[in-house]
This record gives sequence, structure tokens and C-alpha cells, in this order.
Amino acid sequence: MGYVIFRTEVFDINRIPGWLLIYGRRKVGKTFLVRRFLSYDRYFLVRRDLTIVDEGGARLAYTDFVGKVVKFLKSGMTVVVDEFQRLPLSFMDEVVLAHPSGRLILLGSSLRLVHRVFSTGSPLLGLVTPFRLDLIRPSDILLSLVERIGAVESIELCPFLREPWIIKYIDMYGGDSSRFVYEILRLNFYTVKSLIGEVFREEERELTSRYEAILSIVASGYWKVKDIAAILYGRSLISRPDTGLVRQYVLNLAHMGLIEIVPVVNMREKYVKLASPIMDLYFFMDDRYNIEEEGMPSFNEVKDVIKTRLCMYVQDFIAKLYSQMLELKLNYYISPRVEIDFVLTKRRRIEVVGEVKWRRKVGSRDVALFSRKCVQIPSRRRLFIAKGKVKGAEGIDVRAPEDVVKDTLQWMRARYPEYLVLIKYERH
Repeated sequence: MGYVIFRTEVFDINRIPGWLLIYGRRKVGKTFLVRRFLSYDRYFLVRRDLTIVDEGGARLAYTDFVGKVVKFLKSGMTVVVDEFQRLPLSFMDEVVLAHPSGRLILLGSSLRLVHRVFSTGSPLLGLVTPFRLDLIRPSDILLSLVERIGAVESIELCPFLREPWIIKYIDMYGGDSSRFVYEILRLNFYTVKSLIGEVFREEERELTSRYEAILSIVASGYWKVKDIAAILYGRSLISRPDTGLVRQYVLNLAHMGLIEIVPVVNMREKYVKLASPIMDLYFFMDDRYNIEEEGMPSFNEVKDVIKTRLCMYVQDFIAKLYSQMLELKLNYYISPRVEIDFVLTKRRRIEVVGEVKWRRKVGSRDVALFSRKCVQIPSRRRLFIAKGKVKGAEGIDVRAPEDVVKDTLQWMRARYPEYLVLIKYERH
């Protein structure tokens, strides 16, 4: 059965007046969001072969298409043009004749598109507002899932189901999160590689051995650019261990939405990691088990590995959730003396120190240990999230999964009061 996740970006988009450009990585749900949740009068899709079709599937010649778009806009309609980056540059010169009439919504799957629209001399410069759509927001996926399954299970699945194309597998879930994640990867390890190839194709870049190696190296746990450069050099993929060269490759991957670059608050380093858990797991498993050539090992062979990775993804998800709700920047604090899962900052000042204990049973000793570590890192709030109920300590904000859900619901009521009304309407 189909399962729809309502996305609060809809509220943000509806508050933006005038013409709009919605862009983001392939398969983050741009088309679905617009066609399911936004109001529009006309929809056009630019296919890869550059043919243009309307919502009914009828093909249009380019000149007819441009004429219709300008006509509809001048009559005050809202017009959507999907995969706009595939159109010739002349489209921008022609469609600008209709501004400011109507509402033009452009959808695109590349950062190259943004540079094209907002470069010096672009006809649309100053006429179109950009809106980046990423993976489903942590708050949205959590509140949607918790209606179907428990708080613990929802939090464990959320990191993966932030990828809209994975949501269709929710009916496969049988209570074992590790098994569920294993089955998703087993069914889709070719799909993941192809999706990455699509991202590169839309950016008009080639998925070279260097880019692929960087993704694999980062998934294996190397987060410093200098370490990535050394490994690439050792594999003869670059002529010298030049961090400047590799840093540009990493920045390109970040712009494509494949890599995240997280500041380390107590160092000058940046922490490099894969943005998508399913992509991270794919490269990690391929590096360890060569799944692309030999297929997936049995679940029993890899279940402990997947459980360990799952805890890491849960930790990252919770950090992003509270970063979103508290409107603070996610950072890491890395020290050989103090192990901290994440910190949330405001203008480089640490506001929240966070610890996530998920896999094993947690007791008051763990909370006390976290309290001692926090003494070395001054902050306004100390957040300890555990998989089960645990007794707190003075100055430590202990949250169980049910508390995390309550925090999210409370934040949603305050930030998007219309959300609960709309969701109730959608469900009935």
C-alpha cells in the first residue's frame, strides 16, 4: 500500500511569494511534493531525450511549450516546469517576458542549475527565489512513522526512510530494524549505485574512480581530507597526496548532496561523512564484503555489523533532529580524552552537548559518566538520549524515545501549528 509522508517544506514554500526554483539531489521527492501538496494549474516535464510533455502525457514542440508557459503565466496561472535544467539557455530569456505575472515553479536536480539561474547576466537573476529540498526532515519522518510503529522502532528506521524512494518498503518491516535495513540493501544495492550515477549525470560530471573511491573511503570511517588524500595517493588515483585537490572533489560531492561536511568545534578540521545512510551502508558493505560482485552475504553473517552501523545512524539522526528543533548548528567535538557524540552550537559557542546510547542497556552509571565528561565542555544544556528508560542526574536532560517524540510533537505544534490540522485531514 502507498504511504505518504507529509513534508513541512510545503508550508515554507507556500510562504514564499512570486517565482520559485526548487532544487535538490535526485530522488529527494521534488516532483512528488509539488504534485501532491502544492496548488498549480499547469505542469510540464522535460524528459532526458529533451522531449516536453504536459500532465496528460501529450508531447509539445519547444516553441509551443514556451508560448504556452508565457501565455499561462500572463493569465495569472501557476506553472510548474520539471527538470528545468535540461532546457536550452534561451528558455530563461523567453520566459522572463511574463514576469511578474503568475507563479512559475521550476524544479531541477543539480547545483549546476542554481549557478546557471543566479549567475551574473542571468535573465532570471533577482526574479526567482531558490529553495533547496534535501532528504525528508527528521521531524517529519519521525512523526509520520510513530503513527504506525513504536517510538524506538520509528527512530531506528528514520535515518533510512528519510530517503523518499525507500518509504515504499515500510510494509516489509517485521519488528527487527537490522533485518529491515539488510533487506533494503539486499534488494537495492544496484539501485544505490545507479542513483549515484544519476546524480553525476544531472550535474554533467563523470562518476570517476576518484569520486567513487572517496565515497568508499569516507564510508569506511576516514573523515579527514588529508587521510583521504593519502589513501588515494596510495592507490595511485592521484599523483601526489594533495589535500587541496582532494578538498575540491569533496566540495563537489557536498554540492551534489552526497557528502556532508560537519565542523569540528575544537579543531580546524572538518568532519567528512556521507549524507545518506543507505549510500553509506552500501559503500561500507561493498568495501568489506565486495557485494557489487559477490552479492549480499547472509543476514546472520552481517547482522552484528549492521546493528553497529544502525546505532551510528540513529545517533546522527537524533543529533540532526535536535539541531533542527533547537535551530542550532550540528558540530562534533573530537578529543582523545573526551568522547562526545555531538554538540550543537550557535556562532561557534557550544549550546548543547549530546550523548546517544542505543545498542546496549544503559544505567545511571552511564549518565554519571556523561555528566563528568560534560564538566570539560561548558554548555547550556546536556542532552542524554537512551533507548530505554534510565534514571537521570542533576543537570542532565535524560530523554527516552517516547520523550524524543514528545519533544518533536511539541516543537511541531509551535513551529507549524497548521501541521496537525492538515495531517488529521489527510488521514481521514
